[in-house]
Amino acid sequence: MMNNIALGLGQVGCYVLALLGWRWLGISSWLGIESADWIILTYVLLGYIYLLWAFKIRPIFSMALWNSGEWWIVSALPNLVYASVLLLISILWSTISEALGATYGGYGFKCLFMMPIILGFVLLHSFLCFKHGLVHSKTDEYGALILGRGPRSGTGDFLRMLALKAFFLPFMYFIIYNITGILLQLTWPKNLAQWAMLAFYGGVMLDVVVGFIGYVFTTRLFDNEILDVEPDWRGWVFCLICYPPFVQIIKYIQQHTVLTADNWANGSGWVYTTWLILLSLSWVIYWWSTLVFGIRFSNLSWRGLVDHGPYAFCRHPAYLSKNIYWWLCLLPLLPHQSIWMAIAMVLGLMCVSLIYYGRACSESRHLSRFAEYQNYSCLIHHRHDYLFKRLRLR
Repeated sequence: MMNNIALGLGQVGCYVLALLGWRWLGISSWLGIESADWIILTYVLLGYIYLLWAFKIRPIFSMALWNSGEWWIVSALPNLVYASVLLLISILWSTISEALGATYGGYGFKCLFMMPIILGFVLLHSFLCFKHGLVHSKTDEYGALILGRGPRSGTGDFLRMLALKAFFLPFMYFIIYNITGILLQLTWPKNLAQWAMLAFYGGVMLDVVVGFIGYVFTTRLFDNEILDVEPDWRGWVFCLICYPPFVQIIKYIQQHTVLTADNWANGSGWVYTTWLILLSLSWVIYWWSTLVFGIRFSNLSWRGLVDHGPYAFCRHPAYLSKNIYWWLCLLPLLPHQSIWMAIAMVLGLMCVSLIYYGRACSESRHLSRFAEYQNYSCLIHHRHDYLFKRLRLR
């Protein structure tokens, strides 16, 4: 089996292949349909085929669709029920969120339109799980619970899992839909600013693709099933406030315009160049932090330990790099503001950083329930102590 980074890069390659195929072949103009949605659908199909190859899973369609008199579709029923309920709740949530000011690119209507395709895909996946003896997964248990067959003791886990996916699926769809639309409009760069923006959107694309597939493909078949979901309400509050529609609170608190790489690339002198490099490094670390999850990316959940890449040095590199980026954006703006506005901007960003600090603490508290994470946390503390001692000796 491939490592997480290889799986993540493979997914990025499938997305790029789908993107270039639709753009170069001009399929969208032939069919007269909006291409972004079909690029995403093509990518999901290619990404799934890639994972089947990566995990050496053979479709074995030549076998009969029943085994020892047992019709395989009976075992697929819980998966179909769970997927249907999840889609309907995610549609309801996206509708409520859009009423509150969020934008999800028509997720609800498109999801209803493509529901037969999605459920057909779930049916195919259920068949593969059945033929490989993986018929007792979390989704099977949750589907059985909906049908009244599962133990009531799993209701809490089921509701948290349902809330997690129903909240993030519309958001992840919208950001991959949005970045696809942007990439379709990009032209070959002609100056440093355009190269900077191409690199920036390329990194965002990597981050979005890995995050999207982490929520779509959660299954024992690919060894990336969600094993536990945050049970503490405080963890949910700190996490969800960072996403639509609640993210408007953070945007209001921040009180400053976020600069992007093209702002600095249009400047001149060593100060501009140095700042551009620092901004770029903060984003590179953030994207790297997502990539090392491979297909296991997910908020508020435990899917196994990730202790390589930037996580070998810091427990929360994504949160740290994102906040460093915001502070790097803010500092050059302060000399051009009045004293009171500068104070308000600094205090606002301090509040945002505190929110992310609370999010990191809540996440660590949740994951510390698992022995692997406890050992990993002790190792990180030991490395930090060693580093600080070396610095003091100098």
